[in-house]
Amino acid sequence: MFVRFALKIWNGLVLFFTSFIPIKKVRRKARKKFLQLQFHIKKYAHENNNNFENYLSVLACAKNEGPYLKEWIAYHKMLGVEKFYIFDNDSSDNTFEILQPYINSGLAVYEKFSYTGDIWPQPQRDIYTKAVKKYKNKTKWMAVIDIDEFIVPLRHESIRDFLQDYEKFSQITMHYKFFGSCGHISKPQGLVIENYEYARISQDNTVDSVVNDNTGKSIINPRAAFGKIFEHYSQVIGMPVDERKLPYLEDPSVIGATTDIIQVNHYWAKSQEECLKRGLRNVDKLRRFNESQNILDTAIKRFIPTLKKNMGLN
Repeated sequence: MFVRFALKIWNGLVLFFTSFIPIKKVRRKARKKFLQLQFHIKKYAHENNNNFENYLSVLACAKNEGPYLKEWIAYHKMLGVEKFYIFDNDSSDNTFEILQPYINSGLAVYEKFSYTGDIWPQPQRDIYTKAVKKYKNKTKWMAVIDIDEFIVPLRHESIRDFLQDYEKFSQITMHYKFFGSCGHISKPQGLVIENYEYARISQDNTVDSVVNDNTGKSIINPRAAFGKIFEHYSQVIGMPVDERKLPYLEDPSVIGATTDIIQVNHYWAKSQEECLKRGLRNVDKLRRFNESQNILDTAIKRFIPTLKKNMGLN
């Protein structure tokens, strides 16, 4: 408790005093040096994995995601996820019925919450914060992702294998690739991960033009988190890094974002029919988004045969 409180004060003081440095480059360098002092706190590093019920879990909020849950759960279970903490925002579809077998088997923990309003991220953060506090001692690692996001290890056979190389860190940020409709007007048959193959070009990233360098998702050591848990990134005791093990402190566009080792496939759009069903009615925005989907990315496809076998689709 004291460590968390002290770090909050320290981070606030660093941000305040460095804000008076007029030169941006110098300000960033000074801020980074001061904030890196927290990396030397070793309290949560190299924990004994045998102390936890699960090595890797996933935390997610869902609303009317029933049609996609089986694929999403089967995929991540295949890659090493042992527990799913799913918070249901008053779904009106068959979300609970789909999840019931997973709840009964102990694979999923289900809680329902209510929220209506225009500002979604804040209640989502409240749910994440509550969940991390509640379940932090049950899992070594916790990935915070959405139902339309799939973690794709590129050099490892599973997410668990990937994490073995990052044990001394407190948070690993994985960057997005956004996938569009791939020309589908109506919802196609088959798996999401086989129907959508084209990623969007990013004009901002200085390293990889396909990767979105301002957003991503994280796998965190939940005991090292303090303060609010954000949907993209959270404050942690110890070192937060990206896939290259570079310190991840602020705007990643400073060093550029890469997806050479791991990435998150974000199937934001899907078909036009599904977008409209979800209330994304700005068809012109969707059209412009889809026009930029022209980079073929099939990295996830190596997992499809086993996934189909596990789901009984062969």
